[in-house]
Amino acid sequence: METVIETVQFRLTAGTTEQDAIA
Repeated sequence: METVIETVQFRLTAGTTEQDAIA
């Protein structure tokens, strides 16, 4: 599941706006 965590971290670094959309 490391790949999933890395993908989430990558998105978080790309922009917090995407994280807000997911939440």
